[in-house]
Amino acid sequence: MRSLCQLEEIGIGCFGCCGNSWTREGEVNRDIKKNTIRYTYHKEDLVFLHKEASSIRPSGGCYNLVQLKSGKVGCSLHPCQHNGKDLRDNICDKNYLCKTNRLFQSWDKKKQDQFIHFLKTKILTPYEYSMGMDQGKWLKEFESLGTSD
Repeated sequence: MRSLCQLEEIGIGCFGCCGNSWTREGEVNRDIKKNTIRYTYHKEDLVFLHKEASSIRPSGGCYNLVQLKSGKVGCSLHPCQHNGKDLRDNICDKNYLCKTNRLFQSWDKKKQDQFIHFLKTKILTPYEYSMGMDQGKWLKEFESLGTSD
């Protein structure tokens, strides 16, 4: 199953649902950098990682939103970071999919490819990608182009 959360085709990860009341891009990036340092330093201390898990930074992002080894931004508690062990239980709604991703999942491969091509033409920062996905901006713009089903 393809997912817009960690889209390999354009090497970007979405974090739109990993917070709320987002502030400006620079503030969000600064907090992601702080989270990454914190995560790197305490990576083996799972109690510490859970400690502030349900808190939100002033920029609007979760304390577990970090720069991953892949270079993308994502959740430090995700199973791909802990050999398949999911540490997000009781911390966030790990099954949440934004409207954009839910609709994307229902499309056939051709329409998914068209949407991915559309996204590639945007040359987006992780912040722009994430906010646009979560707010439905990229979906609305794509649908306004009248692509075929």
